[in-house]
Amino acid sequence: MGSRNRSRRDVLKTGAAVASVGVLGSLSGCSSLLESDSETADGESGADGASADIPARSNIVMSMSFDAVLEDQAVRSAVNSALSEQASGDSMVPTSVSEALGMVEEEAGVDPRNLNDIVLFGESENEDGEDSDYVGWLAYTDWSQAELTGLIEESRSDNDTVTTEEYGGTTVYVNDGMDDTTERVAVLGDGTVVLGRAGATEDVIDIRNGDGEAISGDIRSAWDAASGDYARIAMDITPEDLPDGQAEVAAPTVRNIEYVYGSVYADGDKRGVQFNLETGSEQDAQDVKTFIDGQMALQKDTADDPQTQEMLENTAVTTSGTTVVIANQVDVDVIKPVIEQLVTLFVAERSGGYGTSGYSTA
Repeated sequence: MGSRNRSRRDVLKTGAAVASVGVLGSLSGCSSLLESDSETADGESGADGASADIPARSNIVMSMSFDAVLEDQAVRSAVNSALSEQASGDSMVPTSVSEALGMVEEEAGVDPRNLNDIVLFGESENEDGEDSDYVGWLAYTDWSQAELTGLIEESRSDNDTVTTEEYGGTTVYVNDGMDDTTERVAVLGDGTVVLGRAGATEDVIDIRNGDGEAISGDIRSAWDAASGDYARIAMDITPEDLPDGQAEVAAPTVRNIEYVYGSVYADGDKRGVQFNLETGSEQDAQDVKTFIDGQMALQKDTADDPQTQEMLENTAVTTSGTTVVIANQVDVDVIKPVIEQLVTLFVAERSGGYGTSGYSTA
């Protein structure tokens, strides 16, 4: 689990770094992610209604939609092509997305197509300015309570390190001990699952019981403003949230940014990434744009690979009133080789088939 803890913090800090534009390239060309029919506490569906479940302590929220990935025929075609090539001579590798999903369903006993939205929430730093371990995931599904509980219990039967405890009238499955840093999983009903560290998991249960507070203020405004076919992200950032080496340079400008929201989306034959940086005034927006333009120009001068150069050339930075918009679109054909490489790596590293391999949050 140690490597997961590290990657979790990296995800949060990388998200916050968008304000300094340094990581936009790692997100451009990404595909995949949002929208479901699972009802949440406030009656809205899936990730769209997740604001009622996300604890107030969170300052970064990201979501992705399994539905949208499966329905994107261009992405599906690229995955099918890669799987077909990898499956040659290996009966354990599925030849298509449909076959892979069927293998998962046969082994796990639940239809993976009924996994709708996944929402990551967390805190980038604690009150002492250190990397925070406060992070959790919400999964919105169309699985029944019995299916979800049965899936966890079946996995638990093969893992004697998983125990249970009660919190707020909800059964919580605990892996590898009982301290606050231990991962926990709980089934909340209506097809919703929460997993994460103790504080994050318990905060969601408290909200569902009417004893906790959900996000509000800037992070709620950012989340409500975010939209996208595949993924959305919302951040209430500070200069201290930026990666080492960027905070000092970016601090004066980042203080002009009240919150950030963005999305990964489809537009015909193109797939795009867009981030919106909300500031306090039109002048603040112009100042932020000037800073980003300068950082991009610097990167163009120092980038030594064609992909980075092309990404920077295709990235537009504009202002609209008090909002700075950073946008990048690429043809879907540009994404296909990336998807095929990811599938190839996944197949190469995967062992023991395509189903579940016992309860684990790794």
